[in-house]
Amino acid sequence: MRADDPLVLGFQVAGSTAVPRQRAPRRLDAVKRQVSVPAEVWQRLEAVASQLGTTPNDLLVRFANSGMAQAERLGKTRQVAEARWAAFNAAESPRDGGSSVPSIDELVAAAEAYGSDE
Repeated sequence: MRADDPLVLGFQVAGSTAVPRQRAPRRLDAVKRQVSVPAEVWQRLEAVASQLGTTPNDLLVRFANSGMAQAERLGKTRQVAEARWAAFNAAESPRDGGSSVPSIDELVAAAEAYGSDE
């Protein structure tokens, strides 16, 4: 493998060649659970794990962690979008009988909502 080979879930991937299997990392803070995995998914996990040089179980945990991180980012993005929409809706407009120039408080609220990157 070369340094510029792409990464998949933290593994370097060199084309489609199989990598010698490494022992999966020991997770000392882990909780053991039995999970039923559809046969088709398990076969795909085995194929990808052999290419990455790890175990199907390790790959399944990495996919689960990746999916949870993505779900958390989506939740935060949704919260920011709702805050921005609320700030937009709260601002008075001339057609609603409000002034044509927003107040300082409206500007601050809109700037805080629109400027948040979290």
